[in-house]
Amino acid sequence: MGLLLISPMHIHSNYLNYLNSFTELDDEQFLAFHIWQMIHCRPYEMSLIKNTSCEFIAFTQKMQTEFNLPLEILGKTFQQMGLVAPSISQDIHRQELNLINTKTQQNSFYFYKNQAGITNSYLVKKQPLINPNSDNVVGILINTERVRPNLMRSFLLKQHNSATQHTPLITKDFTYIQKQIILCLIIGISGRKEISQTLSKLLNEDITEIKIKNSLQQLYKDFHCSDSQQLVNTILTNRTYSELLEYPVIPGNYLLDH
Repeated sequence: MGLLLISPMHIHSNYLNYLNSFTELDDEQFLAFHIWQMIHCRPYEMSLIKNTSCEFIAFTQKMQTEFNLPLEILGKTFQQMGLVAPSISQDIHRQELNLINTKTQQNSFYFYKNQAGITNSYLVKKQPLINPNSDNVVGILINTERVRPNLMRSFLLKQHNSATQHTPLITKDFTYIQKQIILCLIIGISGRKEISQTLSKLLNEDITEIKIKNSLQQLYKDFHCSDSQQLVNTILTNRTYSELLEYPVIPGNYLLDH
C-alpha cells in the first residue's frame, strides 16, 4: 500500500492523481468546488460558506432553519441584513477578516437568542478555504453544531436506568463555579487552563486556574473520583439530579483560540 503525507493528512497514493487535478482550478472554480462539496457531502449539517467579503454565498437547509436565515442574505453580510445586534455582527465581521488575513482556523462558542427568546449555545468551527494553486484565501467554510450537555446527560441516564432500575440517588448541591466546570467537562473542555480561559471569556470574570483546581479537587473528594473522566461518568450514571445552569452570558460569538 502506497501512503504519502500531504500535510495535514495521510492519503493513499492511488488517489493523488485525482487530487492533483484540483490544483488547476482558479480561485472562483475552487470556491465553487467547495460549494458543490457542501451540497453533496454535508447537506444535513449546519454549514455555510462565505466569500472573502464575508458575504453569505451558500448554506444548508438545516443552517437556514436553525438560525432563521432569509434567502435575501445571499450576497450580503450579517451587518447589511441587521439580523443580530450591531455589536455582535461587527465582532463576527472583524474575526472573519482576521481569519482571512492570517489564514488560520477559528473555534468559538456562539450564543444565539432565537425568536422564542431562548438562548442556545453552539460550537462554531471556521476555516479558510485556500486555493493550493494560487495560495489565496477564496472564502470561509463554517460548520456549526449545537452544544447540548443536558441531552447527553439524559441519554446516558436513560441507558443506565434501562440496565439498573434500582440505582441509588446521589444528591448534591453544586456551587455556581462547579456547575460551569461540569458543563465544560461534559462538552469536552477538560484541561484546567482551558477551562479557566473558556469560563473567563464566557462569564467575563477572572476564573483562575487555582479556582478551577480547588473546585475540581472538592468535586473529586465529594464523588470519590481521581480524574475528570471519572467525575463526569459518576455524575452522569449515578442519577445526580441537579439542574446545571446554562452559561449566563449575553448572545455573541466568543473565540476560544486566543
